[in-house]
Amino acid sequence: MIGASVGGGEQIGLQGTMQLSGPAGNNSIDYFPTDTVNDIIKRINLSGSEVVARLDRNGHLQLKASPSALRSEEHTSELQS
Repeated sequence: MIGASVGGGEQIGLQGTMQLSGPAGNNSIDYFPTDTVNDIIKRINLSGSEVVARLDRNGHLQLKASPSALRSEEHTSELQS
């Protein structure tokens, strides 16, 4: 359902593959019925794709385009802090 809120610990109950744009082409991200919303968010964010996923304070899943070069610089500066 579009616009529905979800909890990060809820299982999705679906299986499939997402294709997200990455710096060297598309990245395939598999998901499984027993995955939680947080599992998929983590998988997206660690995939090297040019997409960042998160749940907002209302429990809505947000996907945001993020050039990989900027993400690597941000990640590097976060590690150095």
